[in-house]
Amino acid sequence: MSDTDTKPIFEPFTWFHNPTCHHNEIFVSDARDIGDGLAVMLQLLEHDFLMAETEDQQMLDNRMKGALMRLAVVNAQLLARHAESEIACINRKARDKPGKAL
Repeated sequence: MSDTDTKPIFEPFTWFHNPTCHHNEIFVSDARDIGDGLAVMLQLLEHDFLMAETEDQQMLDNRMKGALMRLAVVNAQLLARHAESEIACINRKARDKPGKAL
């Protein structure tokens, strides 16, 4: 059997060329995806707000706007919790290293 026969059929997406699956890589990757998604959501809402001011056709009804706002808030909260967890992990590792003072 060759090396190509043992490779998995599916490789999950990663922003990194040589991922090592360290917590900080996961956090940075998640932060990028969440940040990009938040930007798109907020741009859609801004576009619709500007269309309402000029009385042009809006893309979103109030229910859709509310859903996007809640999604943006939850994603921002998720990113903050993820960062808190990563900070705690880094601090724990630093505290456990001998000779390291915090």
